This record gives sequence, structure tokens and C-alpha cells, in this order.
Amino acid sequence: MQQSSDQSILDYGTQRRWNPRRLLLKAIASLALIVVAWFSIDFAWSQLFKDEVDVRRELESIPGGRVINVNYFDDSPGTKVISALLSIDGGPIRTIGFRAPHAYALRCGEGMLIDDIGPYSILLYLGGEPWPQPFNVGKDGELASVLPFKFNNVRDVASHYEEIVAFVAANPSGTFSDSAGNVRTWRIEVRPRGSTGR
Repeated sequence: MQQSSDQSILDYGTQRRWNPRRLLLKAIASLALIVVAWFSIDFAWSQLFKDEVDVRRELESIPGGRVINVNYFDDSPGTKVISALLSIDGGPIRTIGFRAPHAYALRCGEGMLIDDIGPYSILLYLGGEPWPQPFNVGKDGELASVLPFKFNNVRDVASHYEEIVAFVAANPSGTFSDSAGNVRTWRIEVRPRGSTGR
């Protein structure tokens, strides 16, 4: 008697038990993993390899605008955009030079860093810092609360070109509250384009 129960216990692991519900759950789990992997690879590809193309596409969406140049380097495994020069009317004079633009930021109005606009190179000095910063006209810029203009995207920046040029040409200055709540000074200095060594 003891021997037959031992045999049935040993036979239990060798018998195949097909459970359709279990197979369906395994198939669904496998399919879900494949879909997640696909979207992960697609997202990584879009972030790593299409940066230059996406920035160019976003700048080309400006009515009447023309992308003069997009400078980037191969930052394996992807590319990194360093700067972009945009003509807002297709000509060589009314231009905006962006530093380190990202397509998402240009689309959403964040991190729109301007180095040059029209005939000027812009130097933004924040109190307590000896070196100039790029002029961030985005919603997330240090001076967003004190600037006389608010932009939702790069198309807004282009459509207010004359307003920005007039503002920076006056070499404005003032104070702002930083993220820690400290009051700091700021000043904008403009120089003829190309004279700043950038």
C-alpha cells in the first residue's frame, strides 16, 4: 500500500496537465511584455537618435521661417543639439540663435535659450555670477516673472521678434526672486553679433 502511494506521488510530476486559462494568461503576459519592450525601444530611439530632426521639424513649423543651421554632435548612442539658427522670415537678417534647443521645450515654451537675436548677441548677467547666462524666454526661465512677455512655444517667440529685439536693445536690468526666495539682480547686455566669441 505504501508503495503504490509513493508511486502516484512520483507520477504526479510527470503527467501533463493542460489548463487553457493558464496558457491564455501566459500568452497575454508575454504579449504585454513585447508591447512594453516595443514602446521602450521606440521611446529610447526618439530620445536618442531623432533630437536633431525633431528640433529642425519644430523650428520649421514657424510660418515663413527657415532653419539656417542646426549644430549637433554625435553623443553615442544618440545626437545632442548644441545650437540652432532660425530665420523668422526666410532672410539673413531677422534671425534667432537658440542654445541647446530641445523639440519638446520649443513646443511647450520651456527652456528656450536665446544667444543671438537679429544684430545682437545677448549676455544675461544674474547677480552674484561673473559669467553670462543664455537668455531663457521660456516659462521656466529665471526671469519669467519679470519679463514683459510670456511665450507658449517657439512660434510665439518668432511672432514677437520685434518686441524681444526692442527689449534687449535697451540693456534692461532689475531684480527677481530665485527658486530659494532670495532677491537677486539681473541685467542684459547686448553686443554686436559675433563680438562675444560665441
